[in-house]
Amino acid sequence: MKKGNIYLGAFVALAMGALVGCSKDDGESAKVTPDMTTSFANISIVMPDHTGTRAEDDEPSRATGGYENGTAEENKIDELLLVFYDAQGNVVGSSTRKDITGNNRPTGDPIETIYSNTVEIKLNEGANMPASVMAYVNPANTTSQNDRLDRVRSLTRDINQLQTDGAHFLMNNSGHYEGGVYTIASKVNPQFIYADKEEAEKSADKAAVIYVERVAAKVKVAMNPTPTINEPEVTSPDGAKTYSLKFVPESWALTATARTTMLLKNLNVNTADLNAAFNGDAAWITPSTTPYRTFWARSYGYGIPSEVPQPAEGIRFPVTGEEEGNYLLDYITLADKDFQSLKNGDAYISMNDTKAVYIPENTMRGERFTSPENFPNPYASVTSAIVKGHYEVTGDAADKFADGFYLRKYSKVTGDETTQVYAIYTEDELKKAMLENQPYFRVNENDATGTDAAVAVIHKDEASDITGAAVKNPANRYTIQIAANYNGPLFTPTTNDDGTTTWNQVTADRETVIARINADLEKFAGQAMYYNGGKAFFYVPIKHNGADSNAFIENPKTGDYGIVRNHSYQVTINSISGLATGVADENDKPLPDPTPTQTYFINATMNVLAWHVMSQSVDL
Repeated sequence: MKKGNIYLGAFVALAMGALVGCSKDDGESAKVTPDMTTSFANISIVMPDHTGTRAEDDEPSRATGGYENGTAEENKIDELLLVFYDAQGNVVGSSTRKDITGNNRPTGDPIETIYSNTVEIKLNEGANMPASVMAYVNPANTTSQNDRLDRVRSLTRDINQLQTDGAHFLMNNSGHYEGGVYTIASKVNPQFIYADKEEAEKSADKAAVIYVERVAAKVKVAMNPTPTINEPEVTSPDGAKTYSLKFVPESWALTATARTTMLLKNLNVNTADLNAAFNGDAAWITPSTTPYRTFWARSYGYGIPSEVPQPAEGIRFPVTGEEEGNYLLDYITLADKDFQSLKNGDAYISMNDTKAVYIPENTMRGERFTSPENFPNPYASVTSAIVKGHYEVTGDAADKFADGFYLRKYSKVTGDETTQVYAIYTEDELKKAMLENQPYFRVNENDATGTDAAVAVIHKDEASDITGAAVKNPANRYTIQIAANYNGPLFTPTTNDDGTTTWNQVTADRETVIARINADLEKFAGQAMYYNGGKAFFYVPIKHNGADSNAFIENPKTGDYGIVRNHSYQVTINSISGLATGVADENDKPLPDPTPTQTYFINATMNVLAWHVMSQSVDL
């Protein structure tokens, strides 16, 4: 693919004219004198044209992506805080300005809009002259940012501070590599600071450029206007009847989103290592066309080693959706009010009409996916889109599944060929099928299957404490167990020396025997997935640099999945053909089993925009 030019979502150009008498010979440290404590500089807040010089027929690569212009709300500057630092990172002055005005569009430059103003700078008497500057656009807290640069680099913000006043987007300097060193503050020439406002206004060409980007990332999910929706076939328990399952998409929301973000972008890593993670594509780190922007970041909780604060020791990710804890990420329930409709009447909602969701960045090291001892469910680490809907069942006597149904995989033998198919059950049918020919218990010596009084279909996590169970049962998985309230007779088998079986009534240590039987029952009967009222969901991990694929990438690397600031992630659902995950209770959290046996993921088109766009096409 051809690679085009890459432009930032926004940048700030400071025009700083010469301050008379402030310069000293090279090697000497100029100081702020009393007559210099109030100085002036011209500033230009620049919003580049995101299409840049890329030809219309150039298909963007994963590294270059595409671009979309920010909305008026996304670009609005309500307040600008400039903080100046000396060469040691100490604060030496600042400038605050409200209501940035001015608007023009230069001819022949890849620039969309420029907001120009002359600002007053307050410098600290006796301090070193500025060597660098940070620009904080729409800052959530101006006090904490008036501090040493190394301290500011450790500051965090929560998700509610991505937009100040609920509207204006928090922005600051775009970190980049300069001479092999990660740099966040932009250089300032002290000779280009004026003590006189009129002199500053005359020197707009004396500019130091500060590139800024939004701290938030942007995600949108939409449907192809004419999606292909296939209907998987399932059979009756005896294989005699065939039913069709049609998934009807209803709404979407995000889960596993970060609660906390670093205020400043962090990417202080070995570039060679990171380039290797991105398949040798150095443009992700130090793009030659845009040396002031990178396409990866170390988010809060990225993983050690890191210079950013780490969450408290012991905070991990859930294995299943039933677990509760103070986790690093926020996991929604299916009843969450933030789900957005995918339809407007009979028409599917397009990418232009769907509402964007703004979230903090969430990136992770590749080992998050390859260390089951520390991260037993890698899906729980990845910010993902949940597509919620329901199944419509068609076929002879399909009405009996209106309140819900169970799906269970079995081996179908046709001649010499064995295939894996799914059977659909009511609860009574499922219990009967699971009890059939089970060899572990009876309620009397002659009963070959047990009775309704002896067994139950276990809902949710009631079977989580069974001896020998490998993991806690997901909420939507069901199996058969001895009913908790069953106090009647119970017989277990003993194999005799001649190969015959004797059934013996359990009279002692009944609790231990039942636990063993339950573990054996689960192994023998397996699990069925429950679809309460036909409700179901698909899980769509958001890809960053990941190759297009219908499923979770095998052995994901650093950069394959993640959410990076000032990127726009666009997920388009093109088709639906796989089998969705069943929903037992909408108060459950939609999180796939760490050892899934079904197709959980949508195959989508994903665009990651700069707003740099990452687009993902999805086929369910």
